[in-house]
Amino acid sequence: MSDQKVTTRNPWAWIPTLYFTQGIPYVMVMSVSVMMYKNLGVSNTDIAFFTSLLYFPWFLKFAWGPFIDMFKTKRFWTTTMQFLVAIGLFGIALSLHTEIYWQLTLIVFALMAFASISGDRVLSRRRRFKLLKRRSEILIPTALVRRYLWRRRIQICIWRL
Repeated sequence: MSDQKVTTRNPWAWIPTLYFTQGIPYVMVMSVSVMMYKNLGVSNTDIAFFTSLLYFPWFLKFAWGPFIDMFKTKRFWTTTMQFLVAIGLFGIALSLHTEIYWQLTLIVFALMAFASISGDRVLSRRRRFKLLKRRSEILIPTALVRRYLWRRRIQICIWRL
């Protein structure tokens, strides 16, 4: 038998990119869609009602998770859903030039939302923490986030003065 060296990848090599790819669809669906529809002249009531419906997949995340865990592998779900999000972004760009852009973009945003929660569910917070075995690896990002939030709160307080 040949001596094969077993190499393990450090989770720090891919967890930050995973967080980044999870944030893109959320920002696109929840924030960019509102600004895009406002710039396209859609009424505020329509924007408020329909974009609030786009948040529904994140509400259903707890029910969608067991279904995802039953089928295929984590790698399949992660790569497929990221690919679907990329196709969704392309679909939004193409559908803006049509007469029925409102309906098409809402459908694509909804599909992006479901793809996003599917990719998020595969590597839940608990599973990520299992990958980061040492406690210090978990505390460093937490401390950075807390520091950022406190800095932001101070900036807002100063701005209000």
